[in-house]
Amino acid sequence: MTPALFLLLAVGLPSAAGLRAPPGLRRPEARRVLLRAAGAVAVLCLALLPYALLGRPSGATEPRFFPLATPATHIAFTMSRVLCEYLRILVSPSSLGGPFAYADRIPTLSAPTFGFAVATFVWMGVLAAGVLLLRRAPLAGVGLLFVFLALLPVLQIVPLGVLLEERLLYLPSAGSCLSAASALAALLPDPPRDRTPRWSPSAAALRAGALAAVLLALFARTAVRTRDFTSELSFWESEGDLETRAELSRLPR
Repeated sequence: MTPALFLLLAVGLPSAAGLRAPPGLRRPEARRVLLRAAGAVAVLCLALLPYALLGRPSGATEPRFFPLATPATHIAFTMSRVLCEYLRILVSPSSLGGPFAYADRIPTLSAPTFGFAVATFVWMGVLAAGVLLLRRAPLAGVGLLFVFLALLPVLQIVPLGVLLEERLLYLPSAGSCLSAASALAALLPDPPRDRTPRWSPSAAALRAGALAAVLLALFARTAVRTRDFTSELSFWESEGDLETRAELSRLPR
């Protein structure tokens, strides 16, 4: 996805891509920038050559979460729900788990459901917001679209051995951080042009307190989640339902 991510930066944040202006076709300068961006994309695509030439080792099986006979519509319905879950984790990682926990929460959908409709409405709204913000608030727009581009390889467009895993959000989280930084910057006051205060100290304290509360909640969630990995038993306790946890709690530690 590196070439696609570079193109996103070239369009939304040209200076971050090392370009003087956005690429385009109308002006000579924009056309020169477009040629330069296209050259960079071509060089980045060379990274695909080793995989294209060598391919998968002989005898290796292709990992698949969905069986070969699974209809494409069933995969699409399910992955729409998964995509929304990825966005939920980035925004509010209140409920976390391993691959088995997520596979239990999100069953394969054979037909549209209410949950599918809500999930699709949510992620399509976020995607549309990213496109609309690309010109008005480039940092936020690039951040949102970055998340979707970085998630494409793990949405079963190419068969994957897992349904959903938190570690697959490492790269997409960079985009969510860009959007969060843009939102936080919008809450901060502009540098005063005169000596007249633009907002009261109480408002500043309120914003600082809200930010501190969010950071404290994220810190606490991280600390609690880290304890799930202290042993195999604690990890599987975090994966199972209440009945499974009760059974595991009776085992000697």
